[in-house]
Amino acid sequence: MDGAGRRMPLTTLAFSIGALGMMGAPLTAGAISKAWLSDGAAAAGMDWTIWVLWTSSLLNAAYFLPILPAGLVPSCTPATWPEEHISARGWRETAVLLLLPPLARRR
Repeated sequence: MDGAGRRMPLTTLAFSIGALGMMGAPLTAGAISKAWLSDGAAAAGMDWTIWVLWTSSLLNAAYFLPILPAGLVPSCTPATWPEEHISARGWRETAVLLLLPPLARRR
């Protein structure tokens, strides 16, 4: 990742929010859904489901938490990336045409 957050701040912000939601961090939709699932599992007497949700949160944290700082802070060693010839776009991180396919209407 080597500091990709400085090059693509909006993408890194979206990834960070999604990662925190997958972990079930407070104030995210993931926390709310896991709380409702836990309440439903407890009400149904399915306590094993609560352990599955906690295990899922811990595994997501183990996977995503090391990625977040790596994307924000460049490493001490110089990158071995080839010379890139990409013009700086500022806050517009991608070409506008790449944003159109999700908006396309299905038939």
